[in-house]
Amino acid sequence: MPYQKLQTSNAAIAYTSDTEDTINVRQVIQSGSLNAGTTGTTIIDSTGTFVTSGVKRGDLVVNVTDGVASRVLSVTNETELEVLTTGLFVSSDNYEIWQKTTEASVLYVGVGGDVKVRTAGGDDTTFIGVPSGSFMPVQVSRVYTTGTSATNILALW
Repeated sequence: MPYQKLQTSNAAIAYTSDTEDTINVRQVIQSGSLNAGTTGTTIIDSTGTFVTSGVKRGDLVVNVTDGVASRVLSVTNETELEVLTTGLFVSSDNYEIWQKTTEASVLYVGVGGDVKVRTAGGDDTTFIGVPSGSFMPVQVSRVYTTGTSATNILALW
């Protein structure tokens, strides 16, 4: 009997968000540590080169300290930008900015539980009781924070 063979080339942590598609090809275009003045939706990195690095609206800003992410709303200058979601970043958090992509991925669930996703086709659905150490062979663009109890989720593409 034939079976589906999962073949991927890349993997990245699948960050969760209730408002943003966070499955991205992990191509880091900027990284650093945030400075005083980082509050609400404003991100400040006094050593940043946001303009020179080509950061643009829609790129994903990942708070690697806390494991959350938001999209870039606008680039103010080399050292300051605005994100869509308020309260995810504070001074001294480490961050990475990933170049925007529309590529969806399958998921690997490290620690089992429920997984709420948005599929590549735009459907929102919750997979109940996904076992630890299993693959979800469904193309997804978002893993929701609310409705997801599984952890250690990786995006594979």
